[in-house]
Amino acid sequence: MHPDFAARIIRQECFLSTGVCPNGTLRQSLTSTCSAAAASNCPLLNRNEGAGWQSADFPGVNHGTAVAALVASQGPNTDLGSSPGVNLVLINVGLRSENGVSKVDRGGVKEALRWIKDQHDSPTGVKVDVVNMSFGNVASAATTAGTSCDNVVSELVYHNDILNLTSRGITLVAAAGNEGLGNKRIAYPACHSHVISVGASKTASDITCNGELNPANCMEPISSRDTHLTVAAPSRPGFLARNTIFGSSPAVTGQSSHATSWASPIVTGCAAMAKERATELNKGLNPLMLKSAMSNAPFRFDDPTDPSKTYARLDCPDALQRTLDVHKLQVNRNSLSGLFYEPATAGQGFFFDVSKSSQPYFFGVWYTYVGKDLTGTPSDHRWYSLQSNGPLDINANEILVQIYRPVGPMFRAGVLNPDPPVSKGSGRIYFTSCHSGVFEYTITDTLLAPFGNQPITINGSLEFARLEPNSSCREDDVDVPPSTSPPVDRQAQKGLSGSWFRMQESGQGFVISVGEDDAFNALDGSTGVALFAGWFTHHGQGGATVPSTHRWFTIQYARYNKTSKEWTGKIYLTTGGQFGFPATTTTEVGTATIKFHSCASGSLSYAFSAGVTNPGIDGTSGIIDIQRVGLPPDNCVGF
Repeated sequence: MHPDFAARIIRQECFLSTGVCPNGTLRQSLTSTCSAAAASNCPLLNRNEGAGWQSADFPGVNHGTAVAALVASQGPNTDLGSSPGVNLVLINVGLRSENGVSKVDRGGVKEALRWIKDQHDSPTGVKVDVVNMSFGNVASAATTAGTSCDNVVSELVYHNDILNLTSRGITLVAAAGNEGLGNKRIAYPACHSHVISVGASKTASDITCNGELNPANCMEPISSRDTHLTVAAPSRPGFLARNTIFGSSPAVTGQSSHATSWASPIVTGCAAMAKERATELNKGLNPLMLKSAMSNAPFRFDDPTDPSKTYARLDCPDALQRTLDVHKLQVNRNSLSGLFYEPATAGQGFFFDVSKSSQPYFFGVWYTYVGKDLTGTPSDHRWYSLQSNGPLDINANEILVQIYRPVGPMFRAGVLNPDPPVSKGSGRIYFTSCHSGVFEYTITDTLLAPFGNQPITINGSLEFARLEPNSSCREDDVDVPPSTSPPVDRQAQKGLSGSWFRMQESGQGFVISVGEDDAFNALDGSTGVALFAGWFTHHGQGGATVPSTHRWFTIQYARYNKTSKEWTGKIYLTTGGQFGFPATTTTEVGTATIKFHSCASGSLSYAFSAGVTNPGIDGTSGIIDIQRVGLPPDNCVGF
């Protein structure tokens, strides 16, 4: 236990799959607060400190002590940490031997990440804001240079756990590894796209960088690095601080002064300050936006062996400004309507209908999955509607929404919905460009609980990207004016995009996006203007108030027939996803044809294939008269 920060260790956890925790088992949890006067309160920090620290049953403890000091020390015995005064949760995951090589215990790490998530979801749990991982296992040879390791099978061990934390606004920071003199590949988990990977920079005068002796800014040669490295931070100052922690302790022997383990906590401290500042401003902090801001820092470090490569140098004030003072587009614009998704959770997403009319409004649909008890079938489908709190302000740069879970009616019931949607939370949507934005949300629902049937509350944020282009949107908040001349094919104009439903079956409906020329390249290789639609409904058995009746389908790559003036495409069903995680399977289940009669009315005919997964839907066909939700936007003309 070190007196410069021990009193702020508020929780201690031990997760091992081999060896033993201080209590002699694989698992230990201590809620007592460490204090300088009671060293026995900190067994996870004190165990095997100093000489003999590399004991087989609990290795590497003083490595963690050094990392903790580099983040949180307030002195006076050591230099100030990167974020002095923060509270710490100490978690030990241990090491294990794999083929004679000492590696981080992946089983322990996985359990630790799950514990952090469960604590976040619990009303009485410990809320962790930033996770520092000054460890890593050498990335698989299957990892492609310049890309993340998200889809490398051998590196998927924590994939879902990482997504679970970042979707809850928890920032993950990890050391890139020390393979700079070898294959240079970034270690796992730092190579994951949702983790801030940290390389080590060097300012000492004992190296040559691209032929230049004593360079001012250069990477440590030992640091793992690739073009997708997020940021580099000093390692030498960290090592010097580490020596002040342990003095001449034998524990220092054999520990590299260049290691990325000492750079990672510098970045972690910056992330902690960003979270604190966001809280002061009453803003959410999106971990992926913070990562992007760090990677786009104005100053760069040189690669010691390849002059064509540079790496972002940590600039914490710049990162905070880029993350918290984001430019936001004005939202009362038709051009912001369309299809959006989070790349990390492909297979689910949003449709936003932003209508600039005499009564401007916002309506959205969030199509996703249940968060527990997965079956891999359509019964995992969940969808929520997003509705603005009143008309849109003409000068607003964000949209405040209520989140509702519809409860009926059943598919083609032919009756008005007798039940109002159930309010499940609220959120904030803003657009950082014409093709991207952020959705911050608070949602409470039993359907999202990882276990049990008690409702949980998730505070999360995600970055979304546009699926299809929209050339009418401009970044300067002044859109390309809509044409007042009738289009050549009025049934194929962009202004028909929006939210549609059948009045007699309110509580379900369609979101339709009419693309631009050559906007979509279909899976079958066809190209040209295309229509994409989402169909949100309930299956026809079991009662529409039962959440497992939720169904959503997509009509993809529908092509326009200039003779018949209608759109025809295939209906698809996507399954295998989970709330916050990507889907795995998309299956063709039918065909649909859409024809618009005006800017506010149309019809949709459909034919579903026979099947057993969608009761009351499979094998059916029919025609639905549809009308637009709200008034037509000002970019729909010609009828």
